[in-house]
Amino acid sequence: MILVFLIHALLALTFLVGQQGLKLVAPIWFIGFRMTIAGVLLLSYLLIFKRAQLRILRQDWLLFFKVGIFHAFIPFVAEFWGLQYLTAPKTALLFNFTPVFTAVFSYFMLREKLVWRQLLGLLIGILGFLPILLDTTPGELVAGGFFKISLPELAVIISVISSVYAWLLVQKLVQKAYSPILVNGASMLFSGLLALAVSPIFETWPSLDLANFKLLLLWSGILILISNIIFYNIYAKLLQKYSATLLAFAGLFTPLFAAFWELIFRGQLMSLNFFIALAIVSLGLSLYIFATPKQLQEIPDEHTL
Repeated sequence: MILVFLIHALLALTFLVGQQGLKLVAPIWFIGFRMTIAGVLLLSYLLIFKRAQLRILRQDWLLFFKVGIFHAFIPFVAEFWGLQYLTAPKTALLFNFTPVFTAVFSYFMLREKLVWRQLLGLLIGILGFLPILLDTTPGELVAGGFFKISLPELAVIISVISSVYAWLLVQKLVQKAYSPILVNGASMLFSGLLALAVSPIFETWPSLDLANFKLLLLWSGILILISNIIFYNIYAKLLQKYSATLLAFAGLFTPLFAAFWELIFRGQLMSLNFFIALAIVSLGLSLYIFATPKQLQEIPDEHTL
């Protein structure tokens, strides 16, 4: 059980690590650099050890293209742009919007019906985000806003929406017997190269000395190790031992871990609104998770990247 909380503690750390990388380079370039390396590593593994799994049928090229756009490019570019202005704990908390948008997409795309307790849980969860969305910092306001929501907050929400939609696309590819490593590696390599191509249009490419380049490699390596290698693989293993419901519930602790890292490494304590929002969101999402029928809670191992 300790391992369940450990991987979410590590995941929370990636938000702070990402901010360290953003001190050196612009967000789109950073995503391009990181994703290209991650994609090359994953596809190289298949090339060396499981070459037969590298084959992609022509009729599935469009689906792979969509996964590259919605699974890796939009989510990570939007997240890291917003991460420039938001605190790590607040960003982690906004990612708890995931079950809300998952329920919406599942309702319209998969025709999954919701029981009243799920709807109540989602409603409470949505209302729980209001205190933190209204608690804007001067740094967020510099980037602009829309009504009472800052643009960085909207960027993270867009990241969540795109990611949720992409998981449905990933599920289709996995059901076609494509390796999760191939899907993940191909989408990361494509999104990384696309980000590097788009970057000069919106931002200035970095000019790094040797010391800063080594730091960039360090932060990128930590992100790849934690997010792309450790988290997804251990999560898949944990699904063999624990229910998806328990693991989803444990994910609610990620913002708390992010707040803990923020306090330890930066000496910053989150506002009261953050903890009020976290409590309400946790209550709402807990109601939703435990009201979900068991057959919808259990996700096959191969659907987890």
